[in-house]
Amino acid sequence: MPKINIKATLRGKDDTLCSEVTATISKNTLKYIEEDGTKMSFNYNTNKLIRDTKELRMTFDFEKEKLVIKYKELDVHMDLKMELIRLEKDNYNVEVEYVLDNTHEKEKLIYRIEEQKWVF
Repeated sequence: MPKINIKATLRGKDDTLCSEVTATISKNTLKYIEEDGTKMSFNYNTNKLIRDTKELRMTFDFEKEKLVIKYKELDVHMDLKMELIRLEKDNYNVEVEYVLDNTHEKEKLIYRIEEQKWVF
């Protein structure tokens, strides 16, 4: 499997989270593990981002403008609406700007994957 060093950034209203990690690419899906053990994957064909922790799995479906949060221990899920503002892809670089509509307020977020260097 090809490997690539990436910089993954999530920027919200109040803070920015950034990780520089090595990712793998298989079947047009980029996968990496964040420092806290969270497994992340982005499928370039379906434009789905999956964030998988021990407690929950979040599936961002940018084409359907929907976020599904599944609580593993309780075996329940919650659907949230989101509004896609912009999705840009260039090779393995991705930038997605979207608004999550939780019940209290709307929050605009930007998720970005930047290619840094291929590792063979």
